[in-house]
Parts: sequence; structure tokens; C-alpha cells
Amino acid sequence: MGSTFRGRGPWLVAALSLSLALACAPDPRGGPSAQRPLSIGISSAPSMLNDVLSDGETIEREIFELLYLSLVEPSADLSSGPQTYAPELAESWSFSDDRRELTFALRRDALWSDGQPITAADVRFTWQAQTSPETSWAFAELKRHIADVVAVDDWTVRFHFDEVSATQLADANEGVILPSHVWEELPFARWRQEPAWFTERMVTSGPYRISRWEPGEAPELMRNEHYFDPSLPRIDRVELVVVEDEGTQLRMLEARDLHFVSQLRPRNVAQVESSPGLRVIGYPRRQINFVAWNTTRPWFRSARVRRALAHAVDRQAIVDTVLSGQALVASSVVPSSFWAHDPAIEPWPADPDEAGRLLSEEGWLDRDGDSWLDRDGLTFRFELITNAGAEVRWEALQVIQENLRRVGIDARIRRLESGAAVSAMQSHDFDAALTALSPDTTLDLSFTLHSDAIEGQYNFSAYSNPAVDALIEAINTSDDPVQMAELARRVQQILHRDQPMLLLWEPLGLAAASVDLDNVAPDAVSVLGSLPRWSWRSPSNGLSE
Repeated sequence: MGSTFRGRGPWLVAALSLSLALACAPDPRGGPSAQRPLSIGISSAPSMLNDVLSDGETIEREIFELLYLSLVEPSADLSSGPQTYAPELAESWSFSDDRRELTFALRRDALWSDGQPITAADVRFTWQAQTSPETSWAFAELKRHIADVVAVDDWTVRFHFDEVSATQLADANEGVILPSHVWEELPFARWRQEPAWFTERMVTSGPYRISRWEPGEAPELMRNEHYFDPSLPRIDRVELVVVEDEGTQLRMLEARDLHFVSQLRPRNVAQVESSPGLRVIGYPRRQINFVAWNTTRPWFRSARVRRALAHAVDRQAIVDTVLSGQALVASSVVPSSFWAHDPAIEPWPADPDEAGRLLSEEGWLDRDGDSWLDRDGLTFRFELITNAGAEVRWEALQVIQENLRRVGIDARIRRLESGAAVSAMQSHDFDAALTALSPDTTLDLSFTLHSDAIEGQYNFSAYSNPAVDALIEAINTSDDPVQMAELARRVQQILHRDQPMLLLWEPLGLAAASVDLDNVAPDAVSVLGSLPRWSWRSPSNGLSE
């Protein structure tokens, strides 16, 4: 399940775990140890390495970031105002007076890993691949208002929009740029039929290139000699190794077989901090964990009942016990670290008596004395799912199950394989599900809350509210941060009342790293985005250990 990318989102979040081991410490650049391999442990192997064919799995998106350039680089600062951008493939960009044209000037020293120049033709080809019905890109909706992309010349590309909005730059930037001079040989209609074709023709533009990869295995990365910044990457070879078990990762970390773990369990923080040579790195995570109530099911159609469920679940207890206090109780779909978050909204408090009162007002009573609430012959009994491998969520489900039992609700919990869970949620073939999303960095809430997102997107609750739809559309067409924040505040207040999803917690990012490792900077946008700049402090006897 999922993804989070250094760009916008709205990616579905899986249980991602990345860890790192090294043979020895590289010099900041160019010394003998720069050629020593760097091993990164990942919880599962990527299924493919073509961005347009990917469904947004976290590890795939992180790898794409190392292999390919985007037009611009999004800032990780989401607290002070709308997200800003820095040059990457594009040196500069500008809007026309009516803001319906966005023109990028591309850097002229950017090359593909085979030495061919990256041109405006690649940018246009990428847009064509992303929007082709034959490729069925999972995030094609993000390009819905781009009417055309024109290569003005080799180094100038112009995006034409049919609507002015606050997300135009982000829309143009979404997704990595693909190599037209190689990949245009295969018609779009055959892309999904022949994914292995791209493996054999893997041409990249980022700081790394693929040195070896077989489907079902983790890839090996090597320095891209044609990357425009010759000082990067500072470690030339990266080996990705699948390490599925979280306990095994921790043991390898303590044994110094691993030198980095990107998602440390809160309960293990003290253990890592007490281990010589290791340190804990905290970082903001752009994630909301929540229970989606399928509002098409009879138990969850009423907003009053959904508020009762919010009172029934002790979310602070989940944070204190399951997450060892290393999280915040979530109060809004706009994370507390975002500039448009409404701090006036407070989570509904745990109050079983209030939950019982609201449920009884809706006709849910224990009429037959079996300890479970019922109404019109229907018992308040449903299945509550989450994805396999997410142990924190599974433990949280057990707390929720017990909380609901105390108010007469029978929640039967079950784990599904990640792909099956996503499919069930997108097709609304489920009762309730504990999952997580990385909210869109542009404040675009349409993919999770708009009525148009009920079919096949991330509006798992099948929530439909015309007032919310109108507010979301107004946010997306505004370029005034003050107005956007006010509109977002109104959305948050309505959702607090309607409770289509039970917001549970915002996790704090916790990574464990060797003290020898420098410049490790995971952030709310990307875990591995800083990897090309990772370096090592003064080694001891030429080794990192």
C-alpha cells in the first residue's frame, strides 16, 4: 500500500522501512572509499522502475527520485506558507499574464546516462505518456487541466492550461521526466504488456543509474557519470537489499550490519539511543493515519453515529501505548505541520457515555441482551481491515476493537495483503479500514474528499458533501494564501462535524543512524531525497566501524 514522494502526494502510505549498511566510509567526494558499496535494506522489492506504470509504491517513488530529474525541486518546508520550488531540470520558469501558459527554460548541461541531452521533447513525451489512456498512469488526474505541452525549442517547453489554479506549477512538475529518445520506440498500448522492455533500456538522468536489476529483486544503483553536478553523489554504489522483518532490521542495526533505519518504532528509541555509535534522527512525516468508514454501509451512514465512534475510541491511549508517545492525536486532514492547519479544532474526547448516548439517539440499542447494539434487526457488527506488515496499525486495531466492544459494537479485525487492501478500499468493498495518506502538499483535498474521487481514487469513505466539494474547488482555483487558509479552515470544520473518517494519529518520523554518517536529512517530502549528499565523518583506520 502506498507511497510518499518528494512532490505533492496524495500518496497512499505503506509500511515503508529503509535501512542502510556500508562496507567502509567514503570520503566526501572522490576518495577510494567513495567507490565502496552502500547497502540499503528495503521491506519489499519494487515491482517495476517505470514511473508511469507504477501505482505509487513508496519504495518505487523513492528510487525514481534517485534515478530521474523532475522539472523543479519542491521545498520540504510546509509550515510557513504554500510550498515553494527550486530549479532542477528547469533553470527558470514564468507564467504568462493570464497564467494560462507556464514556460520552463531547461538547463543545457543535463544529460541522460547514455550521454544524450535532455530536451523539451522529453518533457512533452513524458506528458503524453502520463495522460495516455493506454498507459493508465495512476496519477493522470493531476494533469487534468494541462491542455497541451509544446517544445518551443530544445531548451524551452511551454505548458498550456485550460484553468488557472494554485496547483499549476505542481501539476506540471508531477512525475519524473522520461527518455523519449529511447522509450518512444514502444507504443503506449504495449507499455503495460511489456514492462520488462524498460528494464533492458533503463536510461536515467538523476545522480544514480541502474547497474543491475531483475524483477522481484532489489536493484543496484551506480553513480551516473553524466549527472550535471559532478560533486554528487558522494557514494558511488548503492545496493538495495530486501530485509522484510522489522525485528531483524533492528538486530542488524545493533550489530552494526546496518547503519541506517528510516522508520524506527517508537518503543525502540531508548534501545537505539543507548547503543554506542548510533543516534536517533527525528523528522516531520507527512502522514495521517485514520479509519475510513464506508458510508455506503448501514452502520456508518449517519454523521451522529460517526461522531459516536470518535467518542468511543481512546486515541490518546493509542498514541501513549502503541506509539510510546511519539505521535500526535490527529485533529484534521490538514496535518498540524501544514501552514493551513486549523489549530482551533480539537479531537472529540474519549467518552464512552457520550458515545452510548449518541448511538441510542440513532436507535442503536441492545434489544436482545446479547451485549451488542442492534437496530431494525441489524447487529452493529462489521469488519475492520488494515494492510499486512503494518504492525503498529495492527496493534492500534486491537485497541480500537476493545474500545468499541465496551460500547456494544462488534468490530472484527483482519489483515489483508497490501494490494488486496487497496483494491478493496478503492472499490468500496469493505466495511471499515485503518490506513494512512500523505496529504497533498499543495492543499489539494480533491483526491480524498471530493465527490468525484469516490470512484477509483482515495475517497475510501465514499463521502459526498456539496459544500465540501465547492470549498475544495475554490481552494484549487485560488492563488491567495489567506483565502486558501480560510477555505481550508471551513473544510476542516465541516469534516470535524461529519466525521467520514476517524483521524487517529500523525506519526513523528524517527530514524536511526550511525554517528559516522553525515548529512542524513529525511523530511516530510522524502526519506531518501538527501542520499546523494550523504557523507562520512573521519573514518577510524579507514573503516566506518
